[in-house]
Amino acid sequence: MVPSITTSDYWIWAHSLVDNNYPDHTEQGGKWLIFVNQKSVDRYWSRIKHYTERGFLGHTSKVSTIKFGKTKKGFVICVYTYDSEDVDDVMDIREMLSTIGFKEKLHYKTDRSTLQGNYSGKNTGKTISKYCR
Repeated sequence: MVPSITTSDYWIWAHSLVDNNYPDHTEQGGKWLIFVNQKSVDRYWSRIKHYTERGFLGHTSKVSTIKFGKTKKGFVICVYTYDSEDVDDVMDIREMLSTIGFKEKLHYKTDRSTLQGNYSGKNTGKTISKYCR
C-alpha cells in the first residue's frame, strides 16, 4: 500500500518481522513523529517500513494515508517505542532514524498524551513533545 494514494484505510502499519527481543509495548509507550509532504511520503515510508520490518525501529510504525487527510504539515509517520521512560531506547530509535536519513528535528509524543486528546497547534498553547531532537 502506498500512503499518497491509499483511500481504503486511514493508516498503513509496519511490524517487525524478526524476533529481536524488543520489549512489549507498555502503557508508557510513545512515538517519534515525522511530518512529510505528499511528494516525499511514499519514499520516506518505504524506508521506515523496511527498517521496522527488519527490527531496527522497535516493533511498529505507521503512516497516515490520503484517506486520513493531510495535516498542515502533510502526512505523519509514527515510529513507536515501547516505553517513553526508557530514555536509552527512545534515543536509540532516534539515532537509528538519524542514521537512515531523518536528521531534522523530530518530536516525541507519549501514547498517554494522545489518548488524552493533546495535540499541538497554534490555538491550543500546548507543548506535546516529551523529547525533541
